[in-house]
Amino acid sequence: MNSGNVRPLRHADLEALAELRLRCFRHGRYRDRTALAKHFESVFLDNPWLDTGVQALVYEDGHGRVLGFRGLVGRPMQFRGKSLVAAISSQFMVDPEARSEGVAFALMRASLSGPQEIMIADLANPAAKKLWGMIRGVEITELALQWRRPLTPMRWMAGRLGSSPSLIWSLRLARPILFGLDKLAASIPEGPFRPCRKPAMEPVSVKQHAELLNQLTQRYELVPDYHHESLAWTLDMLAEGLKADEQLVARRVVDQTDGSSGFFLAVVQPGGVTSVLQLGAASSGIEATMAGLLHTAAIHHCREVTGRLQPEFLPQLATPPGCLTLSGPRVMVATRRPELLDCLCSGKAWLTRLEGEWWMGF
Repeated sequence: MNSGNVRPLRHADLEALAELRLRCFRHGRYRDRTALAKHFESVFLDNPWLDTGVQALVYEDGHGRVLGFRGLVGRPMQFRGKSLVAAISSQFMVDPEARSEGVAFALMRASLSGPQEIMIADLANPAAKKLWGMIRGVEITELALQWRRPLTPMRWMAGRLGSSPSLIWSLRLARPILFGLDKLAASIPEGPFRPCRKPAMEPVSVKQHAELLNQLTQRYELVPDYHHESLAWTLDMLAEGLKADEQLVARRVVDQTDGSSGFFLAVVQPGGVTSVLQLGAASSGIEATMAGLLHTAAIHHCREVTGRLQPEFLPQLATPPGCLTLSGPRVMVATRRPELLDCLCSGKAWLTRLEGEWWMGF
């Protein structure tokens, strides 16, 4: 192994880091090196949580070349009313020509010296499990459960068949038939695809969003410590990464029978998929909140709604036509505090796509 060292990421590393990612990953939002370097800077050097002391790490060889990277973003949280620092791990990569030289182990070991009490990666691939095992990290399958709710059964099944040119052409020809069958399914009284009633809903400002988070996460033991500024920054970063036909939708839902409320934050792709980032409600407002989410997806003609399972919504999500799956990315966690692991495994942690890696948009 060439002599090298692990150190914090610097601004001078950004171009080399962008080049490293382009070599390591075939897919990604950015293929332009300059734009990618700027995005690395925003996420890891300009985020609003730098005061947590968590730093992204690079492995530099004896010639000053960047051969590896472990992205870490600090997130202030509260555990049972006391403050702690979490580190969200993302973009872990090693130069293909240096993968037998212990770079990955050096980066994983160095990350243990940070100020965080827990490290989390929620978009981990199968190879990550072995790497996390180096630091006694564990996979939390309870946090990896994804749910899917088809809204238009024929178009939903067609969308899962594949993307070969011949198939796409055939489905285009069959579109009028698919729409007709979906309309028929929606007209069946008490059927699973009958449109949801529209509850009372209103747009949510960033300030209201932060207030709802503080209000509706009180039942959880581990919760993010959001402020107006950090939430606004996160939502701006998320919005920057949306495709041209996607939109970020945040709504507060009110159950008019008792005044209870809930909210959802989702990326809506008209005609495609609605991806839920956050979904929260008071106990008596769960049904109305779910109805508001499904109604919003339906008026944008989405064929499917999907998200990460939150325990309080299980009765609505696990019954047909919804389904649960473990086909999504793995959630890996490393901590020396067993009570934090117990909290994560028992469904008492508020860890949504907005707290993990999902919003980073690489």
